[in-house]
Amino acid sequence: MGYAELVNLSAPPFAQPDMRRHLVDILQQTGLEAKYLEIELTESTIV
Repeated sequence: MGYAELVNLSAPPFAQPDMRRHLVDILQQTGLEAKYLEIELTESTIV
């Protein structure tokens, strides 16, 4: 079992229309498999 890379996102970055593309680019650049990426939304994003 591998370790997950945890990323905290607040409302402004999460709301960006290109956020998905940005995350895909980062995964490709780093070689990190998506299954090891864990995204945590801050409370302000949900409220």
